[in-house]
Amino acid sequence: MFDMRPSRPCPTGPDRAVGPSSLSSQGRGKRRRTAFQALLWGLYATLVLAVALVQQGPGYMDAAYYATLGRRLAHGQGLTEPFLWTYVNDPGPPPRPGHDYWQPMASLLAAAGEVLLRGVLPSPYRRVQAAFVLLALLVPAVTYGLARNLTGREAPARWALLLSLAPVFFLPYLPAVDGFAPLMVLGGLFFLTLPRAGTFPRALLLGGLAGLIHLTRNEGPLWLAAALAGAGTVARPRSRAWLGVLMGYVAVLGPWWARNLLAFGSPWPGFAVRLLWMTHYNDLFLYPPDLLTPERWWAAGPRAWWGPRVQAFSWNVQTLVAVQGGLVWIPWLLWGAWRYRRDVRVRVGLGLWAALFALMTLVFPFAGARGGFFHGVAGLQPLVWSLAAVGLHEFFIWGEKRRGWHPQQARGVLGGGLVLLALALTLLVASRRLSTWNHSSLTYQRAATWMAAQGLPSRACPVMVNDPPMWSWSTGGAALVVPAGGMHAVEAVARRYGACALLLEPNHPSELAPWYARPGDWEHFRYMGSMETEDGVIHVFRYEK
Repeated sequence: MFDMRPSRPCPTGPDRAVGPSSLSSQGRGKRRRTAFQALLWGLYATLVLAVALVQQGPGYMDAAYYATLGRRLAHGQGLTEPFLWTYVNDPGPPPRPGHDYWQPMASLLAAAGEVLLRGVLPSPYRRVQAAFVLLALLVPAVTYGLARNLTGREAPARWALLLSLAPVFFLPYLPAVDGFAPLMVLGGLFFLTLPRAGTFPRALLLGGLAGLIHLTRNEGPLWLAAALAGAGTVARPRSRAWLGVLMGYVAVLGPWWARNLLAFGSPWPGFAVRLLWMTHYNDLFLYPPDLLTPERWWAAGPRAWWGPRVQAFSWNVQTLVAVQGGLVWIPWLLWGAWRYRRDVRVRVGLGLWAALFALMTLVFPFAGARGGFFHGVAGLQPLVWSLAAVGLHEFFIWGEKRRGWHPQQARGVLGGGLVLLALALTLLVASRRLSTWNHSSLTYQRAATWMAAQGLPSRACPVMVNDPPMWSWSTGGAALVVPAGGMHAVEAVARRYGACALLLEPNHPSELAPWYARPGDWEHFRYMGSMETEDGVIHVFRYEK
């Protein structure tokens, strides 16, 4: 496979003359490397922009949530929800204050794009998407800088750059209105700052980055703990660094806590405690929410206690291998982590990963298995790519010393082959995910048009659907999530919140399966007809009080 002849020695130091021709050659080599890196970044930018253009709207509920609230904020309606997507917090009717479950960073970035680009870009989605595209373009630069800072060498940093250009499962989500690109950029800056947090200003900056990460994801307290642990390791005295971290964290989060106090009566809305008593994923939509009790959870038995956690463990391990490891980088990642095991960034990063894994496996297994862990580890990904690049570089050094590999040939054939494989996997994953990206939004637009033709209002009152944020984004109307709990729960929600219609979709709650199989009138619901969509049949009902 490789040329096994030992490569010609390249003397360095006093034995090697450094003259004008040598310096000129070094300059040309540096310029070629810079041009090559610029070319690679250009190809990556083209790929990200192509993915962004395919996305005609938010492709899933989280992105629709952030896009909708960002647009409302930019138009003077505040961070308010024109929908109800869960009943766990026993909410009042929409519109109501938003972000008592998810953090607001993505909505704030979406609002900034809407404000700055109104009148520049005609598409509302392109405006709210713009900040995320820009942040996605920064991810390779942050990864390269982190790897260069970690190793002090150019070669591993270039490999880290190459790895970040083929992000496999992350690619479809980087330009989406979500926390992936912000988390990667903030996480990379966090680990860049960490070794320098021994001074008060740097500790203040580290705490501020932890605060910004908390504004992006609910796991922010884990990043605060990581910042305190890292600052305590590199600083003497520790107390001054810890004070700086805490001050930076509070400075960022203080205004948000004040807003929550005004909106909800508490800086930290506490309804999420009910999520501890879920027995299956659809409990997130259970109505009435006071059914979520420790007694109900205990009565469900050991299968409900441990089954979801075993499943979450399996899914989260797969996320490590397939998503973080890109399916091909795990051996090199382990090698790089072992090589730099004494570095504070590696120790803190490993502890942060373990804490996140435990949280999303044992405490919140349903959220973890359904994408919570996938979302959360995005902040660690620049460090993961950097360590995998270190492992790959060390592997080549080992091959040259122990096996007599030709350096350029080994790097070109094996290293280049692995990168091309990762790129091929990236394109395959992206094409499959993007093929259905716009289905939900287009389906809801069609449903609203069909309802209008039948004399059913789609904006005058809330419509019950599976994905309320997507309905609000796509149609501009209010929406309620179809509740779990059976047909009587559907009736109770429609009556309490003033619904006027129900869309019974293919992925309906399991308790409604008989109604979906044989649609017809029931109680105050009148069957109006059915729609064929790309994802299956939707049955439409009018609700008459």
